[in-house]
Amino acid sequence: MLASATRNGDRLEVTRLVLALISEREQQIPDALSQHFDLVLRQAKNLAKKPDAFTPDIDPESIALALSITLQGGLDQDFQPIDDWKSISPELAKRLLEQMENSPVY
Repeated sequence: MLASATRNGDRLEVTRLVLALISEREQQIPDALSQHFDLVLRQAKNLAKKPDAFTPDIDPESIALALSITLQGGLDQDFQPIDDWKSISPELAKRLLEQMENSPVY
């Protein structure tokens, strides 16, 4: 099931957009965008820890991000302390984007 997320490179589009905005030191991210990012982040971290916690209401982007976190060695450690978009520094955002580019899911 998780493997199906790898077929669509656009699945991480919102995640990449938010990380790019943060890396460019944007202070204002639209509420709808930040709320979606935070939801995807929570779901992905939970799914990466407990893959059998999958439910039909999980966002497809969360599945793709969970797969990236699981398959890409450094992503799990970098995403672990992140609670929401505000807890990501521009430097961390750049590092996450670079790691995601090397991910088989990206």
